[in-house]
Amino acid sequence: MKNKKLIKRFIPTVVIGGLVISSLPVYVFASDGEEINMNINVNNNDVDGNENNNGGTDMNINVNGDNVNDNRDEMNNNVNDNNIVDVVYNEESKYFEGLGLRFRIAGDEAKIIGPTRFGESGYNANLKVVNVSKVRLYDKEYVVTVIGDYAFEGCENLEEVIIPNSVETIGRGAFYGCKGLKEVTIPTSVTEIGDHAFYRCTGLTEVTIPSSVETIGDSAFYLCTELKEVIMQYGVKTIGGEAFYSCTGLPKVIIPSSVETIGDHAFYDCRRLKEV
Repeated sequence: MKNKKLIKRFIPTVVIGGLVISSLPVYVFASDGEEINMNINVNNNDVDGNENNNGGTDMNINVNGDNVNDNRDEMNNNVNDNNIVDVVYNEESKYFEGLGLRFRIAGDEAKIIGPTRFGESGYNANLKVVNVSKVRLYDKEYVVTVIGDYAFEGCENLEEVIIPNSVETIGRGAFYGCKGLKEVTIPTSVTEIGDHAFYRCTGLTEVTIPSSVETIGDSAFYLCTELKEVIMQYGVKTIGGEAFYSCTGLPKVIIPSSVETIGDHAFYDCRRLKEV
């Protein structure tokens, strides 16, 4: 059986029984390779405000199932120009989803749960860039404040993460095993980097820990073997146990005077480390 895809389209203005409805969402389902034609007849003026001589507006919506957000390479560009993701609620997963990512919404805030799954193939293997600041449900926007525990675990092709200046917590194991991750930008809004957050991110070469971060969790950068530069700004108070364990390429670390606690084996097996 072919998988059905839910496609959302908006009609700018619709008049039904004298009631004006703006941005009416229209949902259609399309299977792979299936084209759907929808004819919508509304009032005397068409959606561009032009008079329709036949007394109504005929709108054709053509959907080709092959081209509806199913090209997984396109999911690498999974946000619009303002880094806002439009989401809908998925009854099956029980999460809000938009263009390859899942979210949980509470109050005015959103939490990144991780990428969507594709059957037995697991996480979205083609996800390469994450740059999301807000999610939008209907006309309301929600600010991303948390990257959830193990959100991107095993996304081995993920290359770049731009964390918005609204995120306060990078969860436990958030980027666990993201071997292709080469660049991550941690903003000054982040106060905590969770345990195992960047565990075995073997492609990561440098990281700056901003002054807002008070705690670097246990094993946060464990086995980041290509890490060449770590810049910790004044404000960091705790470096967790095994935080930089086996960062075998790390030659130098400057620890600010704000640090009060360094956990056991924080820099164990950093073979090239000559200066701390």
